[in-house]
Amino acid sequence: MAVGKKKKTSSVMQGIELRMRARDELNSGSPVALVIREAEQHSVHLRHHAAMHDINVDGRGDDSDWVAEDDLPASAGALRELFGRLAVSPVYRAWQSERADRLAHNLAASPLFQKAVRTWHNATPSQHRQTATWVSRQHQSVFTRDIIPRPHKVHISSFVKERTGPRLTRGYHVRSEVTDTVHTIGLNLHPDAGYQRPAQAMNVVFHENTHTVHHMLSTAFLTRAIANDHPLHDDAKRLMMVGFSPSCYMPGIKSLYRAHPAEEDTFRASDDFVARLETALAPRGLTLYPQAVAAP
Repeated sequence: MAVGKKKKTSSVMQGIELRMRARDELNSGSPVALVIREAEQHSVHLRHHAAMHDINVDGRGDDSDWVAEDDLPASAGALRELFGRLAVSPVYRAWQSERADRLAHNLAASPLFQKAVRTWHNATPSQHRQTATWVSRQHQSVFTRDIIPRPHKVHISSFVKERTGPRLTRGYHVRSEVTDTVHTIGLNLHPDAGYQRPAQAMNVVFHENTHTVHHMLSTAFLTRAIANDHPLHDDAKRLMMVGFSPSCYMPGIKSLYRAHPAEEDTFRASDDFVARLETALAPRGLTLYPQAVAAP
């Protein structure tokens, strides 16, 4: 058998093994598994209701309106409450804050990043992608240190999409297969998405990279790369179980989208990071909120 074919077969087998472990965890009697299974039951009920009433709970198309929770049965409120019980722990949040602060100071001290902020409004889309790629590498390096053997690779792509309705996609993260170590982050460079403002750009970049960190922690749990006594072990397990329950993710319902454990963490952490980065840049006479922004 050729070496390439052997590696592919090994990867497939490992993927099957890891998915089986994830299934076993989700079917276990642990408190988190019980909450997730209850959340999945409410999700099934919501999706059935949506199908019967032609409600777009998955947010297909940026021109679609947000679905108000008032238009949904009581299971929507129950699902939101369950999401709160699946949120990351205070230990995780403290770790995340410490790493975000370190990343903010690393970026602020970098001449490369300082120049990017000073020239942001004149940068080309290609230069914005290069900056986002570099920031992503710094992000993964800081957040994975002492946790997993090596950071995953992040590929930055871009798209241009104007606002056509109440919703607007500013970025996305493509969740890789459980054995993959390459992620794709997409950034909307249309003026409507606000990427010409450094604060908005760094918010989106940090947000999508945080989803990558979620996946790396999930994989670390499944591969047993993160020890049982590691402070983040339980959060890695929780994030894995949430990630393997896609039916609970309904991006067309704003209240449930923002309350979803993975999104609640990324939105909150991104705002916190931008505030820390702004503070770190201030002594250098730089800001993420320039008074003048180039016209679209």
